Amino acid sequence: MKELRSIGEVPVRAAEIWGRRTALIFNNHRFSYDDLRRSVMALAAKLTETGLERGQRVAVLMDNRPEYLIAYFAVPAAGGTLVPLNTFLAQAELHDLFVDCGAAILITADASLRKAAPALRGLRDLREIIVCGEFGADPPPVPLHMNVSGFSISMAPDESRLPNSSPPTHPPGEEDVAVIVYTSGTTGTPKGVMLTHRNLLSNSEACIEAVGVTERDRILLFLPMFHSFTEMVGLLAPMMAGMSMVLCERVDRAEIRKAILRHRPTIVPAVPAVFTAMSQARVGALARWFNPVRLYISGGAPLSLETLQKFEELYRRPLCEGYGLSEASPVVAINPPVGVRKPGSIGLPLPGLRIRLLDTEGRAVEKGGTGELLVRGPNVMKGYFRRPEETARVLADGWLHTGDLVRMDEDGYLFVMGRSKDMLICRGMNVYPREIEDVLEGHPLVKEAAVVGVPDASRGEVPFAFIVGLPGQIIDEAELRRVCLARLARYKLPRVFKVVKELPRNPAGKVMKEALKAEALLSLPAERGSGGRADRARQAGM
Repeated sequence: MKELRSIGEVPVRAAEIWGRRTALIFNNHRFSYDDLRRSVMALAAKLTETGLERGQRVAVLMDNRPEYLIAYFAVPAAGGTLVPLNTFLAQAELHDLFVDCGAAILITADASLRKAAPALRGLRDLREIIVCGEFGADPPPVPLHMNVSGFSISMAPDESRLPNSSPPTHPPGEEDVAVIVYTSGTTGTPKGVMLTHRNLLSNSEACIEAVGVTERDRILLFLPMFHSFTEMVGLLAPMMAGMSMVLCERVDRAEIRKAILRHRPTIVPAVPAVFTAMSQARVGALARWFNPVRLYISGGAPLSLETLQKFEELYRRPLCEGYGLSEASPVVAINPPVGVRKPGSIGLPLPGLRIRLLDTEGRAVEKGGTGELLVRGPNVMKGYFRRPEETARVLADGWLHTGDLVRMDEDGYLFVMGRSKDMLICRGMNVYPREIEDVLEGHPLVKEAAVVGVPDASRGEVPFAFIVGLPGQIIDEAELRRVCLARLARYKLPRVFKVVKELPRNPAGKVMKEALKAEALLSLPAERGSGGRADRARQAGM
């Protein structure tokens, strides 16, 4: 059997091996691998008929539904480049991404199209809109130069009625760009990360090996499918491994609980916020006994040590934290499900990857020290779309500079200490927010914590802590200070503990620390001898 050269070949290979095995379950409908292959090739043929050229961008904007999975594989099968769009974005944000990527075709659903219609005004490149699923009789208000057509899938279509489903005349090569994923924008304007077919296929194979999944596993998907974490862990890797996928339309506790009881998934990937909520639920012995899940995987944001410990004590199943970023396709490391798992660690690098830790002077950091994580391997992106200067800054000699501060212990396990730009320097000493956050989240009344640095006239910078408490609980600041002083050096003690209802997050679920820093500067008490809060804001570059 020939080696895969593009992700568009994955459904064909899967159908050859697993055929009538259930590949996808959605709203109690079951789709086999044969069903998915036929639907993928039908949509690929439709894209070819529209005149899609090799490498042209095809945007996808829709909520979780089977057609998303079909589009994910059909676009590269037709030789195009997929551009997943965040359904949570505002109209202006969507418009900017359409302009930036220059998509010629949009694949969407009726409800998503109606919501996004204002963002399509003034777009010159977009010429074709394909609406999946139910297509309302009332046409959506789109510009006149855009052709709108429908596409639907069925569980067992008649192959004789399918359009020409032959491969594209010029099939993509493994170094061609398969997907452009836009960063969440927490560090500035969103950038299009160009991931090649080789990037994605190699990362998928490494994930399958590291986690040890087999065709007997069944994975539950409820995170947004546009996220790179979900696309890798929930779509591509399961398809390559022959797993069954159980798809939920949204993050809904009742729907997720029903899916677990009815369809018995063995693997559940989610973001830390989901596991934090689950760790605070009441779970009886009978529910634990009948729990079919053998492995939970956390990704997308840092997982607190407190959540990890509470979750595993409650559910008695391994919760393995992973680490990645869009520029790495996205998975870089995971705490191994089998063997030694270290609490608070993101585990070991995936097979085939090389890593380095560098200090601020660009010197190698020995084990036990902390430095910026650099990654090298077949999963590292080709670059940022139409941004050669930013690509050159992040990629140097094939090494991806992640911007994350990481510590490596003597056994090679990695521990994320925070973003390099989030690191504080207090009286010449490095202070890592993650270390303080872990201590605060260990308090029984603290649900979440986030620490940022603010300017200080005598010490350079000092920590400022935001605290989210458990509902109905009153948190004593003096007690938090005692907890910190018992486990941290005095210079790491937050100057202020501010209790808030929730932490601001971007659509990907990451805490927006720039917003917290702005709030911290406005919350600081007036200092003797300082120019006031406005001056401190100017000192911080705001």
